[in-house]
Amino acid sequence: MDKPKPLLGIPVGLVVGWLGTTVASYAGAKVNVVRTERLNTDLAESLPWVVLLLVAAAVMGLLMAIRAIGAGVMVGAGGLMAAAGLAVQVLPIRTAIDLARLFDLPGQRPFGYIMWDGSVLFFGMLLLVAGIGRWISDARRTPKQPQQIQDTPNFYPGYPTQPQHPGYPAQQPNLHQPGQQPGLHQPGRQQPAHPGQQQPGQHQPGQQHPGQQQPGQWPAHPGQQPPGQQSPGQHPGQQNFPPPR
Repeated sequence: MDKPKPLLGIPVGLVVGWLGTTVASYAGAKVNVVRTERLNTDLAESLPWVVLLLVAAAVMGLLMAIRAIGAGVMVGAGGLMAAAGLAVQVLPIRTAIDLARLFDLPGQRPFGYIMWDGSVLFFGMLLLVAGIGRWISDARRTPKQPQQIQDTPNFYPGYPTQPQHPGYPAQQPNLHQPGQQPGLHQPGRQQPAHPGQQQPGQHQPGQQHPGQQQPGQWPAHPGQQPPGQQSPGQHPGQQNFPPPR
């Protein structure tokens, strides 16, 4: 479904409004002369002008029915017709006659009856209000563009997005990368720790580092025994003395 572009329909509406007003004024005057002044009931003289009126109205209706530019066509045509019809009614008579001649066919006698009886003003205002309402309605019904997918670490096609909780960092699923074999360790990448496995640099309660003594432990020196312990082959009560120098 195409997005409505009513601004493109305004120039089309201005042209269509001028052509419709001119054709309706000329063909309507011809039908009026044949039917009311001459009292001629022969359809051979009036039918062509009636068909011309129908064709002009059908063309204007088809252009206004196009969803992409229809609102703009209605606003353009209705605005032109309403402005011209109002100007003819309020301007001085000489100026109004010159303005009405702008809607006559070149080389033909002026027949702008619909300009003077208020028909152009009435239908022009009708089209203008309807066009503005359709413009607003199309703008509200226009579907919004889909939001572009952001390249975030927590988005992977085919996997549901994990809900994030405030205050916790985003968790990244451990996915297999292309070209990586399962079970291989990549440089700079920390493998997940198994239960009971300690990572380098981590200290657990009760664990003794190299060179660290427990509280109450006798400092061990080469050849020195803690109090209360005997060396192999030593009698009870015998003390160890340092060897003579």
